[in-house]
Amino acid sequence: MTGDGVDNKAIGSEEFIARYNSWRKMYSARNIAGPQEPVWDGARLFLREGFPNEGWGGFVVEPEASGYTVSAISTERRSEPLVSRMGYFSTFALAGKFIIWNIGENLRVRCRIPSLELLWSPDTLAPEVRAIALAKYRTRYEFIADPNVFIVIEAGGVQPENRLLTMSYDELDRALEDGLPAKSVGRFP
Repeated sequence: MTGDGVDNKAIGSEEFIARYNSWRKMYSARNIAGPQEPVWDGARLFLREGFPNEGWGGFVVEPEASGYTVSAISTERRSEPLVSRMGYFSTFALAGKFIIWNIGENLRVRCRIPSLELLWSPDTLAPEVRAIALAKYRTRYEFIADPNVFIVIEAGGVQPENRLLTMSYDELDRALEDGLPAKSVGRFP
């Protein structure tokens, strides 16, 4: 609970925070500035990098309707943070995997390892996933076996993040860690 009496622990947030902290350690092992400690503000979870310095950025996860919205936050060349909605997720775990995907991809690029986005043929859907165009730059990806498990991505075309619907955290970690130097790999037992 926060000081304002709001219970900020969303179902699935504890596992996500453990995974997120593991990725923070992987950045540190490579002497690369990376994500900072997660911060709850009521029901919103802030995941920042470089805060409070000029040009800080990050993500915010917040409940919306019966799911969670993930937005990017940036103060680059601005006095007030710019908040850009990236997607909507039916579960906190899916929102968490989306953030792990983003920070893991960032670490891979910083370590000069090919992005999974390039290796996964970005224009390919996972066989268990259906894509439904909602607008020009908005697509819903749903698990065919259970359409209540879905993500809505704010980008055009088929996005590689559709694979997150079928991956566990362990599978995502292994995929993102593949090729990273051993000293930066932080697998879970």
